Amino acid sequence: MKKIITALADKNLNEKLKEKKEYEIIIPDIQYQDGVIEALEKYKEIDILILKDSLDGEKTIYEFIEEIKKIKFNLQIIVILNKKNEEIKKFLISKGINKIFYNNINTEEIIKNLTTNKKIISEEYDKKIEKRKENKLKNNINKIKNIINKIISEKNIKHKINNKNKIISVCGINGIGKSVFCVIISKIIKNKKILLIDLNIFNNSISTIFGVKKYNKIIKINKDIDAVCVPEMFIKREKIEKEKFNSFIDENIDKYDLIFIDTSSVCEKEYIKTISEKSDIILFLTEANILQLNKTHLILKRYIYEYNINIKKIKIIFNKYNIFSIEKNILKNIFWEFNILGKIKLNKKYNLIINKNTKIINHDIKKEYTKIINKILN
Repeated sequence: MKKIITALADKNLNEKLKEKKEYEIIIPDIQYQDGVIEALEKYKEIDILILKDSLDGEKTIYEFIEEIKKIKFNLQIIVILNKKNEEIKKFLISKGINKIFYNNINTEEIIKNLTTNKKIISEEYDKKIEKRKENKLKNNINKIKNIINKIISEKNIKHKINNKNKIISVCGINGIGKSVFCVIISKIIKNKKILLIDLNIFNNSISTIFGVKKYNKIIKINKDIDAVCVPEMFIKREKIEKEKFNSFIDENIDKYDLIFIDTSSVCEKEYIKTISEKSDIILFLTEANILQLNKTHLILKRYIYEYNINIKKIKIIFNKYNIFSIEKNILKNIFWEFNILGKIKLNKKYNLIINKNTKIINHDIKKEYTKIINKILN
């Protein structure tokens, strides 16, 4: 039996649901925001919350939903908006809330939606979903065509494949493992000439892991990997010099198959914009827990809306994944607008890589990274 709380400042739906045997209404309809918070903290077994965005209270709908999610992340929430609002709708969907109604919906429709478990979203959103499906189908058809053309070409013509150079920046919250990620991925990729640029100007972990001195020039790590550690040639007073950085990339792009840029999480706007503008891909590392996801949401919002970074460039990777992490289906709902490349499990052998700069990468680690590499390079 589903346990429900309503917060509509209207007891009508609450009374109607009491007549349904499949639902248990815990308490009378709640009239204000703080009452919802108190109820969620008291009754931990609640399955569904139905609320209006216009409840009395001091919090905005954004703050209210964030606080609810902190108390019970997996709670099914149904929201009735007073009027159409695209920004609020996108926010709710990013939080995994897909059942969104408007004020003109009647009680019977809401109950029917509960019974059928059908997602009801605005017509505009439905159209967008259909458009995406249509585009995905077209993309799949084009991929098949390209594969067929490639097979025909390889059969009839001897040709040299010229892979496109890709500049990949690795971003994320401080301590998420960006530098270790850069080092491991550069070791696992084979038959590619790689340049690592350590732009994490406060930590400079790449030079520490590889056991090299911090030089203001390109240094050779092995036959496949070069690195620039603490490149003061385009960093001055903890700020990036855009023209020098862009010139350095342009001068070296044809020398390498891949360029990875390890970034700092606490730098100013121009630093992030300069790197992102030059990057083909932005790999954003985060952890699958509520605290990190909240921080990630705020950072990505800033990237897209303040820094005008193209959302298509951003690829999400969940690092340090373990049995207590938020499950992947929920993560897909939260980051539905982004391309999720996968997850990397928490592994004690990372310490061996960091402390000993081991050349042999653990099989399980290698397997996870290989999946991500294939998605990056394809």
